[in-house]
Amino acid sequence: MAGRIKQPTGRYGGRTAAERQAERRSRFLDAALQLFGDSPGFRSTTIAALSEAAGLSTRQFYEEFRTLEDVLAALHL
Repeated sequence: MAGRIKQPTGRYGGRTAAERQAERRSRFLDAALQLFGDSPGFRSTTIAALSEAAGLSTRQFYEEFRTLEDVLAALHL
């Protein structure tokens, strides 16, 4: 699994970049677990659908992961 593309820096809203990154990653993983486990399933899930379910943008997805396979691998670790 690939690591983060760019390391976060600075503070925003009283939270560190690392805290915001961890929260975004958690939101993506929670949404993925729901989508992969139910409908539409892993093969039919798109990055756009996952981002929407997480309440985040596709840009934020690509800041955390490279592919849906990376998300699946993260769920299994």
